[in-house]
Amino acid sequence: MKAFTIILLTSIPFTYAACWTGGWPSRCKNEDGPVSGDYTRTKEICDNVGGDMCNCIRQAEEYCEFDTQDQADEFKSECESQSGWSSWNCAEL
Repeated sequence: MKAFTIILLTSIPFTYAACWTGGWPSRCKNEDGPVSGDYTRTKEICDNVGGDMCNCIRQAEEYCEFDTQDQADEFKSECESQSGWSSWNCAEL
C-alpha cells in the first residue's frame, strides 16, 4: 500500500509552480464574491499582462507572478478598475 501511495503522489502532475521568485505575486479579490470568481478574474488579468500563475503557499490559492514591476502595476490597475475588487499580495498576508 505504501508503494502505491508513493507512486500515486509522484504521478500527479503539478499545474502551478509555487510562488518563489523575488517578485510580489498578486491575486484579484472581491470580498463579496465567490473564491472561484477571484480565480477567474486573476487568471484573466494575469494572461493579459503576461504573468504566470503560481500557488501562494500561505493562502493555498493561485496568484499571478510577474517578471517586471510594470506587469505588477498593470495587474493592480486592471484589477482595481472595477468597483469592489482589490489586489492582494501573497507576501503581505
